[in-house]
Amino acid sequence: MKHTPARLNVGRSGTRPLTQEMLKFRMDHAKAVDAVYGTVSPSLLEAFGLFTVETQYTNKDYYLRRPEAGRVLNHGAEEIIKNRCIMQPQVQIVVSDGLSAQAIEDNLDDIFPSLIDSLEANGLSNGTPFFVKGGRVGCMDDIGRLLKPETLVLLIGERPGLVTILDECLHVLPASARAQGFRPDGHI
Repeated sequence: MKHTPARLNVGRSGTRPLTQEMLKFRMDHAKAVDAVYGTVSPSLLEAFGLFTVETQYTNKDYYLRRPEAGRVLNHGAEEIIKNRCIMQPQVQIVVSDGLSAQAIEDNLDDIFPSLIDSLEANGLSNGTPFFVKGGRVGCMDDIGRLLKPETLVLLIGERPGLVTILDECLHVLPASARAQGFRPDGHI
């Protein structure tokens, strides 16, 4: 079989999926759309003391059509980061809504405090954590170039179809690579 008009491994009645399966598909699609177009509540960011900067995304529709806009911080963001953040920290934590604000809403309460506690327990200093609105994994380039951390941790909602899945991206770079803004991975 070269292709199928249906989801795999679901019941069917002739060429059409069962009503229950069609309704589940529509519900999953609606959740994914809500995840993409949702926003992270300001009260959640305030609870963790995260200030907000933005990429060049302008709005969600543009962000979806032009992924590269989410990889580059806007000019105002660079100035805010320079003025508010600790330079050259051992670990810099950044949170971003990415493609699923819902993933941040559902997981930050558990992951962020645990991450901070783990850093403290292991004697690692943490930079000034902040939130990037409209970020993609590639925004780590600009952040790394500005702050030059030894390790950069990005907690980002990147899987809207899975709604509550939060990605953790970790980059550990030698000082010479950090100075040149080099990332050894293929993240986009």
